Amino acid sequence: MPRSVNARITKFPGAMGPTSREDAAGAVLNYDDKIVVVDFFSWDPLPWLETWDISAYGTEGLMQSCPSPSSYRIYDKGNRGFPEGWTEWSETSFPINWASRRPCTRRNSLKSATPVFFDRELATFSQFHPHGGTDRDPATQALNISTLIEALFASSKNAGAEVTL
Repeated sequence: MPRSVNARITKFPGAMGPTSREDAAGAVLNYDDKIVVVDFFSWDPLPWLETWDISAYGTEGLMQSCPSPSSYRIYDKGNRGFPEGWTEWSETSFPINWASRRPCTRRNSLKSATPVFFDRELATFSQFHPHGGTDRDPATQALNISTLIEALFASSKNAGAEVTL
């Protein structure tokens, strides 16, 4: 978790329409030894997130990822216990879009057409916890993410003021 955050989050009705739930955001995550800057300011013409590329750059390496189909490329300089060089992984198959047009129980919501994503996460979580093991992504991670998002919106509500976590 960062020590504190600053953020600006807004909607642009002219870009996505007045009823859009999409936000545009810029955030700074402040750590004791670094800052991480995150931006989400544009939309592509394709449905939902099929074409997103997510990249993170650091002094010891970089990560490039795509959620649909799931894939990643990681480069590590090899200075922190990981081998130097590239590591790559990709889904072997991805026949359908993320968003489904099937009816959903929530008003104005799209249903996932790929529940396999959630099945995989639940299976991993279930594999460890009933047997006393520890998952590499513990349940507290969900709380941390929710706390972080709440702090980002609180910062934005106060014109981007720093919010301590």
